[in-house]
Amino acid sequence: MDTTADSSARWALTTLRKSANGFALGSVVLGVLTAIASAAITTPAHPDFADRAFAGLAGFVAAAVATLVLGFAALCLYAPYSQRKELRRRVAALGPRADASQSP
Repeated sequence: MDTTADSSARWALTTLRKSANGFALGSVVLGVLTAIASAAITTPAHPDFADRAFAGLAGFVAAAVATLVLGFAALCLYAPYSQRKELRRRVAALGPRADASQSP
């Protein structure tokens, strides 16, 4: 049984794959900024290189995951509207046959 949520999730995954470069770029940029901030802010009083590297890596991974999760959630919300738009385009392309099916 195909529900709207399933088809929205499938569409979002397909769109996410198609626009992976944009999401990857966003993940990297946000990840680098978060890594710099987390390495500078969340380290102990006297951090050594390993502490700073771990904080930076953890920030980078957290930002990358957050970007992908939020992007996927946004696409899931957008999917029904995109599908509706595509359906309207296809019905309009049918022309007079689509209008005749609604006449009494």
